[in-house]
Amino acid sequence: MPLETPPVLIARLQDMIHDCLKDYVRADEPLAILDFPDIRNCGDSAIWLGEMAYLKDRYGKRPAYVSRMRDFSAEDLERAVPTGPIFIHGGGNFGDLWITHQDFRERVLEQFPNRRIIQFPQSIHYKSQERRERSARIIGRHKNFVLLVRDEESKAFAEKHFDCEVRLCPDMAFCIGALEPEASEFPVLAMLRADLEKAGDADRSAYPDIPMEDWITESARQVRVAKAIGTASALLALKPAEVRLRKLDAAAHN
Repeated sequence: MPLETPPVLIARLQDMIHDCLKDYVRADEPLAILDFPDIRNCGDSAIWLGEMAYLKDRYGKRPAYVSRMRDFSAEDLERAVPTGPIFIHGGGNFGDLWITHQDFRERVLEQFPNRRIIQFPQSIHYKSQERRERSARIIGRHKNFVLLVRDEESKAFAEKHFDCEVRLCPDMAFCIGALEPEASEFPVLAMLRADLEKAGDADRSAYPDIPMEDWITESARQVRVAKAIGTASALLALKPAEVRLRKLDAAAHN
């Protein structure tokens, strides 16, 4: 059987994503997306852009309310999205490895016990049984939480420990679509994580000629400047909600 070309594979994954999400999104109903990734992680930015691309390409719509963790307002969400689903940004922070994101997620579940809340595809990792049991209690009380996971291991874990709907769904970054490759600066570049998700310490001496990098080593000041420049589109005469969304989109692109 011939291998799929990247565009064909990505299109198939996009269809799989739509099969997962079509039950939760309606063209005539507003929705919210919480936990915009205002962090130095290009993977999370790609996931955000994929979430936006999915809504635009499949439904021709944008979320009526978006927020970061630090500026979330339950009252503003209720005003902007009085009905309709509440989505939480996808990625790899479900569990106790990145505890602030899990705290936020569980707070939203407790604040909106009667609203459908959908977790965009995530990977799950817990070190603490106590924390896992706490999450299970909060999820079990909600009764209308949909947990999308992006790998088989997370799916098995969620089905074992959580009382909610669990579905396997490809990562939302695939909704960006196929991208044309640019000319490479190096024959080989090793992207090695240096944060809590690193798999181990690489022996850099074994590959002295291969440059090694991780996006979190970027200058924090340069990232802030890039994101500030990217928000220029917010000067357009738009509704406040659209101004806010364009600011976040620009930040993700930068």
